[in-house]
Amino acid sequence: MVRHAGAILRQQSGATAIADRSGGAATRLVGISHLADFQAIIVDRSSGLRHSRDLRDRRLGLPAAEQHCASARVEALRGICAALETQALYHRHVQWVELPPAESVVQTLPTAYAAEIAALKSHLVDAVYVRGPAGMEAARVAGARVLFDISAQRDPWLRTCTALLAAITVSETLVREHPQVVAQELLERWPLLPARMNLDEGSVGELQSLKSFMVRWGFLRSDFPMDSWLGCRPLSLVV
Repeated sequence: MVRHAGAILRQQSGATAIADRSGGAATRLVGISHLADFQAIIVDRSSGLRHSRDLRDRRLGLPAAEQHCASARVEALRGICAALETQALYHRHVQWVELPPAESVVQTLPTAYAAEIAALKSHLVDAVYVRGPAGMEAARVAGARVLFDISAQRDPWLRTCTALLAAITVSETLVREHPQVVAQELLERWPLLPARMNLDEGSVGELQSLKSFMVRWGFLRSDFPMDSWLGCRPLSLVV
């Protein structure tokens, strides 16, 4: 979180920002940025699974839900479902296994994705989702094998349905009552904000797709229209 002169620019995962807004947070969205992270479905190296189509009727691990917003769970469920749909498979075609919280797993494994790797090694599940450098390192240390590299796919539909987004939000009161303070904040912090941060139609559409997914799977307390969340575009404030 970046604070300056009472103004707040808050950068969160798209899922967390959406959940906050759904829960009543008085925020306005002023920027969206894409995270170009590694995403993959991995299996134990000894697994006989070779293609994503082989996941049918298999056990897929899901991270434990967090108390506030199950961001990791959203990303895993969304990534796996999208990968399944590329093979005309759907969530009902696999068995979902609830993983224990990471802190309950004996820490002989890397902290990140400890529950996922432990479940693979104990054959509690057949495949799990990992992302980012932490996920890549956990898979490497555990000797796991990438079954489906989501981040390497070039299908526009798949990329939209698995987009990892960061959201920049500002206090709704500040935007309404002190837009010049927000403008000054953006002017000073712009070089520190993520590259390609914007509220272009494509990015807003991807965030809308994420919100729709969260609504469909019961991650949100209530739905809300995107238009009610959109603040002024950053460039319109600072130009």
